[in-house]
Amino acid sequence: MNINFKEMWAVAKSLEFLPTEIRDSRVDVQVDNQAINYSHLALKSFSFQGPHPSRSAHFSLVSAKNIALSMRYIPSEMNAADGFSRRVTGKETILSPRCWQTVQAEFGGESGHTLDIMALGSNVIRDKEGKALKHFTPYPTPGSAGINVCNHDLHECDGVKDNAYVFLPFGLIFPLLRFLLSQDVVVTLVVLRVSPLPVWWPILQGMSQRMIVLGRKGCQDALLFPKKQGFRFRPLTFGLLACRVEPRDQSGAQRHTVLFFLFLPSQSLPRVLSKLPLPQ
Repeated sequence: MNINFKEMWAVAKSLEFLPTEIRDSRVDVQVDNQAINYSHLALKSFSFQGPHPSRSAHFSLVSAKNIALSMRYIPSEMNAADGFSRRVTGKETILSPRCWQTVQAEFGGESGHTLDIMALGSNVIRDKEGKALKHFTPYPTPGSAGINVCNHDLHECDGVKDNAYVFLPFGLIFPLLRFLLSQDVVVTLVVLRVSPLPVWWPILQGMSQRMIVLGRKGCQDALLFPKKQGFRFRPLTFGLLACRVEPRDQSGAQRHTVLFFLFLPSQSLPRVLSKLPLPQ
């Protein structure tokens, strides 16, 4: 499939995921591909000779929503969405196959993990059969099981009915730990062991049944980082850990979480955190 057809599918998918209230109206689409524009105008182009399913998808979606679709060519340098769509970020970082196999072996059980509670369509992890895990995303995307994990009931994530996994952005770890604690969720959480230790470290330790080291500082094959040419390995700047978070122990009692440090003077915090045990 050449780039023209791929961009035609991109327009079709954009129409497919329009909000339900957008119907019986005009929709303006700006594209930076002349072939798509010509095809929409029913002009003949050497790249678009003959029928193609993307054309049928356009017709079906426009007819179903009763949309008057207006398409206009715009150069890439004038397309406000073009730069954003071509930018890669650290949010797309993914565990290497070696680390994921280790996580599956240690915490996946017989059937492996079944849910990725924070992912993007580009870095969703795969199960033992090679299929993308059921996953929650920050915004609507094809294949997403829901938007924003904190809006969902995760009480079935007990490690048996649903065995959850998450490798999330650093800044969201503290809010997620509070959410997991409120719902008694069992989850495998992958984190970087940054230095100095963050304020949520004692809470993570208190909620974790077990921690393992996936890679130490400088490890070359632990994480795959996004590049425009695909995913590439890069040395770790901090150690990488996998934690089995279980807010309740085997007796059903809630695990003790250390919160006292929040009330200590800021000068004492580094000394307290430096004395906390770390996984070897």
